[in-house]
Amino acid sequence: MNYLVNYLIFNLAIAVSYITARSTLEYCLNFQQLYKQRLKLARFALLAIIAAFWLMPPILNWLAIATPTKLQFQPFIRQASGQLLAYYTALPMAGSNIKQTVISLPDIDSVLAGLLLLAFAAGLSYQIKNAYLIIQLIKNSYQIRRVGRINILLNEAIQIPICFSFLRNSYVILPQKMIENHSHFKIAIAHELQHIRQKDTRWLYLLTLLKITCFANPFVWLWTHWINELQEFACDETLMQRTHASPVAYGQCLLDTAKNASRPHYIPNVLSLFELKKTNQPSNLYRRVNMLFVHRKNTNKGLLSLIAGILLTLSSISTAYALNGNDATMLSMTQLKNIVKNINSNSTITVAATPEVLAQVNTYRTNPKANAFMTAALQRMAKYQPMIQQQLSKRNMPSELLAIPLTESAYRNLDQSKNIVSAAGIWQVVPATAHRYGLVINDNRDDRLVPKLETRGALNYLQKLHAQFNDWNLALIAYEVGEDRTQQLINLVGSRNAWDLVHSKYASDDLKKYMPALNASMIIMRDHGLIS
Repeated sequence: MNYLVNYLIFNLAIAVSYITARSTLEYCLNFQQLYKQRLKLARFALLAIIAAFWLMPPILNWLAIATPTKLQFQPFIRQASGQLLAYYTALPMAGSNIKQTVISLPDIDSVLAGLLLLAFAAGLSYQIKNAYLIIQLIKNSYQIRRVGRINILLNEAIQIPICFSFLRNSYVILPQKMIENHSHFKIAIAHELQHIRQKDTRWLYLLTLLKITCFANPFVWLWTHWINELQEFACDETLMQRTHASPVAYGQCLLDTAKNASRPHYIPNVLSLFELKKTNQPSNLYRRVNMLFVHRKNTNKGLLSLIAGILLTLSSISTAYALNGNDATMLSMTQLKNIVKNINSNSTITVAATPEVLAQVNTYRTNPKANAFMTAALQRMAKYQPMIQQQLSKRNMPSELLAIPLTESAYRNLDQSKNIVSAAGIWQVVPATAHRYGLVINDNRDDRLVPKLETRGALNYLQKLHAQFNDWNLALIAYEVGEDRTQQLINLVGSRNAWDLVHSKYASDDLKKYMPALNASMIIMRDHGLIS
């Protein structure tokens, strides 16, 4: 469960980081050229949100331990997403009848994980295939020069210059016909070498990995498009400053390259794989050529970049905190199953590890109000536990029944005016059951508000239910909906498994909520540390 929540939140973090970074840089630097600064800051923003996202959980865990006031770090977005993924009860409900004839059905989180792995494997295979095409492209090219670890090659089949890096080596491949125009040839080499200096070819690996991992996230593609755009503008800007190239010659080179890029390519998949030189959109081409003639140096770029960098840092940290939260607070299904296994090894009543129970436990762990409610209930339980435990031991009844008042009333001695069925006391006994087991209810007296008397009546009723159904979980269902309705559910569903009844279409909404809450109470009652 945790990895699905993390995957969802990571995709959301990518989306929020794009919106904040784009808006921040457009606001701070849009009136200046400074494309190289924008590129650095855009990359910083992407790395910052990724780093902050993964570093925030251990930081918050440390703060939660180190802070004496035990501050609650529970960002609402992570909490909501956790609940959304945890409450996937539709499939278990729909499959409850199918499970009677089928040996087992896979958990929905396993199915989703399998689909994600398949998509990742498909994307990785596609990239491996295109990497092979790049290798073939190198083999079919001939080298004209080598500078350090940079290889400059010519190829007859391509129409536009491309560059890429592999391990420690970098490659610039130019169309062979470009050597006919010496001016364009020099500009093209300078441009591609600038891509390598800017680490653009290295960054493409990260962007490609993000596209494979978050293949369905449109903001990953927006990030890729924006960074690729900034890389091109940054190259143009740097070369105009460094080489003092003729804007006319440079612009004509861009126009000719764009014209050639509109034709079919020998290796279209390779070019689109690394986004090396995609076809320029008319608006971008116009902006690039126009920038050559209006570009000017700006002495305030350091201050502007500092301001933008501070804003991006703050937004990355705040976004990571708002989205990520304390990852350790969310139990996974595997963790819950291990906890339940330990409980059931020394328990009369079998506790279930279902998605609904997991959702309820995580609600008590991550929701501040629910956490405070359960914490207060456990504190009140300490007052009544010796008396109830004494009666349970005397009757040889399981101590897990202490969870009933924890769920029904949170150990508050409520009068019957608090609910529509006129239940009262810590056990929330209804009038009909109270009269059946000798509790007096009149205008002057309500024995249900005397915990010792009500406990005796409630345990008598539970003993009767267990004797009738010979199963404690069925007895617990009957305590909530009545023995007649429980028997009716057994007949309709054709099963004596308590959770088959809960998941069936015949179960009431109250019962669907009651059993997960009761099981979560049993779990937390055995281990208070789960919510502390």
